[in-house]
Amino acid sequence: VADILIGRDAGGGAGGYGRFITDYPYEQGRQRIVWQHCENQTIWSSPAVGVIDTTGQPAVVVGTGFGEPPPYKSDSYKLFAFYAATGQPVPGWPVATSGPSFGSPAIGLLPGSPTAAVVDTSWCTACDTGKKNSGASEVEAWAGDGQPLWTRRVGGPNDFSSPVLVDLTGSGQNDVLVGSANGLFPLSGADGSFLYGTTAGAGVNRCSMLNAATVWNVPGNGPGTGWHVFEACGGPHQETGTGTLYDYPLPATPATPPP
Repeated sequence: VADILIGRDAGGGAGGYGRFITDYPYEQGRQRIVWQHCENQTIWSSPAVGVIDTTGQPAVVVGTGFGEPPPYKSDSYKLFAFYAATGQPVPGWPVATSGPSFGSPAIGLLPGSPTAAVVDTSWCTACDTGKKNSGASEVEAWAGDGQPLWTRRVGGPNDFSSPVLVDLTGSGQNDVLVGSANGLFPLSGADGSFLYGTTAGAGVNRCSMLNAATVWNVPGNGPGTGWHVFEACGGPHQETGTGTLYDYPLPATPATPPP
C-alpha cells in the first residue's frame, strides 16, 4: 500500500500552531492516519523519503519555514527526520538550519558519509541586510545521524530551489546541483566547494530559480543525447521579466546513477 506524506496547516488544532506532518495510507477506497506530528512552525518544504542510517528503515525528512509571526517559535529553522513506518524521530534529528526551508531535501551518498546524507537549502537570515537583492542562501549537508558535513553559502536570498545529487565530475561520487534567486550552482559533494569556475556570486547562469533542476540520460545519438541537466527559471517580475528553459549537457558522464 502506498503512503502519502504531507505537511499541512495545523490552524492551532491538536496543540499545533504551524503544520502537521502526516502519514496517510490509501487503501480500499479510503485513507487513514498512521501517524502525525504537529510542529509549531509552518512547513512549506516537501518531504523526502530515504534510508539515512544503519537501521535500514526509510526516514521522512522535511524542513520548517517562517510563516508564524515573530517571535519565531521553537520549531523554526529546523530539519526533521522521522521513521516512515512509525513516525518516531530518527536519532540525531532535528538539526538546525540557517533559516527557513522552502524546497525538498535531497537524500543520497556523499563522499565521507557512510550512510546516505541529507542536503537542504535555506534562506540565510543572518545574511539579509534588508536592502533589495541583499542576502544569501545556505546549502547544508548532514550525515544520516544528524552530524554536519559541510555548509556552503551561495548568492541569492529566499532559496526555493531543491538540491539535486548527481556525479558531475565522473568520479563516481555524488555532487550537488542547486539553484537560488541568483542562478544555478554546481557544488562538490565532498566539501561543498564550487565546481567548474563558479563562485558564490557567479553560477552557471544568473537566472532566478524557484524549483529543482532535472538530470536525465537522453537515449540515442547526436548532440541532444546523453546526460543533461534541464532547468526552468525566471521571475518574479521584479527580478527577471521572462522565464527561460535551459538544457545543459553534463560536463562528465556520471560514473554512478544519480540517487
